[in-house]
Amino acid sequence: EDSEVKMDEYGRPYPPKCGNYYIPQVAADAIVLRKRKDDDYHDILLITRAIEPSIGCLAFPGGHIDYNESPDHACVRELKEE
Repeated sequence: EDSEVKMDEYGRPYPPKCGNYYIPQVAADAIVLRKRKDDDYHDILLITRAIEPSIGCLAFPGGHIDYNESPDHACVRELKEE
């Protein structure tokens, strides 16, 4: 059994994994607004969830933050993936 502790680029041990994600599973969602040209209202970007939980429901675009990723980078990455 490989008991060697794997370290990240900053010399910290990686946390334990649950499936493909490191624990804790931190998420970031993006709220994107677009001002309408003809009135004072805004449109909001929503996605339809393709996987569980809540398949078929509307949600803000977002997802899990990768280990050593900042929340703002995670939001931009998730928007590109959506």
